[in-house]
Formats: sequence, structure tokens, C-alpha cells
Amino acid sequence: MPNHIHVTIAFSKTNKSINKIVGDGKRFIAYDIIKRLKDIKHEILLSKLENAVNSK
Repeated sequence: MPNHIHVTIAFSKTNKSINKIVGDGKRFIAYDIIKRLKDIKHEILLSKLENAVNSK
């Protein structure tokens, strides 16, 4: 499948779990995407994303 990647990673100098580290990274990326969409005033996509989050 060309739309994802598998990796094996380990962090030896932290007590955080890999799930926490990956989750924090995904959250950081999501906030950056939202910021960029706001900067370019892409209201349609922002609205769709907001509706998807609020419908859960």
C-alpha cells in the first residue's frame, strides 16, 4: 500500500512510551496543518474538518 509506512523505532533515553511520542507528533502535525489552512483562509476544508470532529 503506497499510502502508509511501517517502521521499527526505539527511544532509550526517555520514559515515554512510543505510543505517547507518536501521538504527540501527530498532534503537533495536526495543529500545524490547521494553522496553515487558517493562514491561507481555506474555510471550506476547515469547516469540513470541524464538522467531522464535532460529529463524533
